[in-house]
Amino acid sequence: MEEIIYDSTSLLVVLLRR
Repeated sequence: MEEIIYDSTSLLVVLLRR
């Protein structure tokens, strides 16, 4: 399930870096 968490973090970072 670590992969799912990593994906979520990546999405959050992208949204924050927008």
